[in-house]
Formats: sequence, C-alpha cells, structure tokens
Amino acid sequence: MTTPPASFCNACSSLHDVGLDRQRKDAELPATNRLVDFRAPYVPQDRGLELRASALALIGQILSMKGVDSRHQRELLSIGLWKWTEAPGITPYPKYNVRYVSRGVRGEDVAKINHEHVWPRKWMIDRLRAQDWTVTELETFLDTHGVACVVTTEEHARLGAASGQGWQRYDRANIDVWDRQLGRWAELHAVSVDVPPELAAEPEAEDAEADVVPTAGVDLQQVLRERAGKHAFVLGELARWTDVEGAVAVVGGTRDPQQPVGAYFRIHDTEIEEPTPAAAYAHWNGRVSFRLVGANLPAGTKVDGVKVVSHQRYGVECRVSDDRTLELAKELLFLALEKLRGEL
Repeated sequence: MTTPPASFCNACSSLHDVGLDRQRKDAELPATNRLVDFRAPYVPQDRGLELRASALALIGQILSMKGVDSRHQRELLSIGLWKWTEAPGITPYPKYNVRYVSRGVRGEDVAKINHEHVWPRKWMIDRLRAQDWTVTELETFLDTHGVACVVTTEEHARLGAASGQGWQRYDRANIDVWDRQLGRWAELHAVSVDVPPELAAEPEAEDAEADVVPTAGVDLQQVLRERAGKHAFVLGELARWTDVEGAVAVVGGTRDPQQPVGAYFRIHDTEIEEPTPAAAYAHWNGRVSFRLVGANLPAGTKVDGVKVVSHQRYGVECRVSDDRTLELAKELLFLALEKLRGEL
C-alpha cells in the first residue's frame, strides 16, 4: 500500500499533530444534553448582570483602543463576545445553562451539544468595528444580537446550511427553540430582529447549495450503504473521522420534500460555535470537494489525487477510493477546517 507523497505530509504533519492532540483531549469528555437539566426553568442570577456589565465595559474598551492591529482587535472582540453570551449562564456550566435551547437538546436521545452564537461573531464584529458607539447604543446592540442558544451538533450543521441571520436562520433550518425563562416555545418570527439596511448582512451561505438544509434524523451510514456502493466503506470512515477533527457529517438535503436525501453528505465544523459553511462535500461516487483553493495547499505541493478546480471557494477535490486516498482526504479536511476557523 502506498502512502501520500512526503511533500504533502511533511508540509502539514506538525500542525496536524498539534491540532489532533488538542482535539482528542477535547473529545474525551464532550458536552452532551445530559450535562444540564434543560427541561428545568432558567432563572436569571444577579451575578449574571454583574458579568454582563463587565463584558460590556471590556468590549467598549477594546473598541476604543488605538494602535491595535485589526486582527488582534477582532480576536479580542471575539473573546469579549464570548464573555457577554456566557455571562447570564448559571454555574457550574454557564456555557450551556442558558435561556434558549433547541428541541433536540431537550430530546430523550443523548446528543453532543454546542453553545451557539445566534448572530455569528464575525457578523457582530464587522458591525462593532464599523461605527462609534455610545455605551447605551453598544448595550442595546449586544442585548439584541449577543444571544446564545444551545443546539445539538447535528442542528449546528443544519444551521450552517441555512441562509439569513439570527433567529431567521433557525426558522429556515426548521429548528424549534425553547425559552426556558418563559417556559414556552419561542415564536421565531416574533423574536427575529429587523436589521437596518446599513447593517444588512451579506449572504453567509456562499456555495451553490445555499438553503438546501439537511433533513433531520437521516441515518448517514444507512444512506451510504444504499447510495455509495463500492465507496460506502471509505466514505463511512471519512464521516467517522470528522468527530476526531472537531466536525460533524450530515446527509445533504434537496429542495424537493419528496426526495429528502441529496447527492452528498456535508461536513461542518463544530468548534466554531456559530453557523458556518460546509468545510467539505462528500459525494456518493467518492468525489470530495473541500473549502480550499489551490493557494491554500502547502507551498510547492503537487500530490497525485488532488485536483485544483476553478470554483471560487470549493476549489480543491480528491476522489476517495482506498486507504491512500482516504488519508489524503483527511489531510485536506484538516486544512479546510483550519482555514475556516481562521476566517473569523
């Protein structure tokens, strides 16, 4: 059995090893919907108000800093937004014990969960940096858009496939949200916020599959057995590998409700706890398209089996058919996920 050329493996192996060690450590004790009693009411705590005031002051000071590189400022603002959305959470698990949770999180089946930023941090940071803010204006903006909801990782992937912003995305992905404070299902149309034209978001779903939301509850391994033929085993191994890489694989959908299964499965990041585009599309015939372009490959890399195509975002492909090409696909998936995580 041959192995991927050394030029490719050597270029990314050290980075991959570091990330893999961290991801394996994180994966040992994944957060699930058994961590907190999500059926219990959410009661705001005084400490949460104090922490929100602190986070508000932090974000305001970061915005007022002079001589700070934009990348550094964005990273600090991202931390500040985390502090804001976690502030109302109840200890000992404030990241997850928050007001809003999805139907999947409240379900009977054990599921991995994410603390999801309803309005993505990138969207918020772009707006925060676009103007000057009074304290009152900043607090209003954060109250409106700095909202967290706990979802399952499968729901997280569905959100990544839906267009729109905020609660609108949940509505389009058919994800019901329970308001633990009010004890009722949230009316997403009612809680959706009209965004002024000057703050309107560019479409987040950047690929040709925009708004083709994966159908909930479809068994990927069963679909692979039915659709992928000789590629079922290696594609199944790639799907299982996504968990190691901090990602999730879900069956793609279609716009036809009579044909809920699409021609591929999607791979979405789960470490970025907000909706993101797919890192890769794996088709039943073994072709896998990655959210990379040729310039994203290690310098000087030319690997048998890697194809650079003209697509603006999904411009690197390989065809998975055996152990060698499976390992190649894993390396490309790692690169695509790292690129996605660096785009905040």
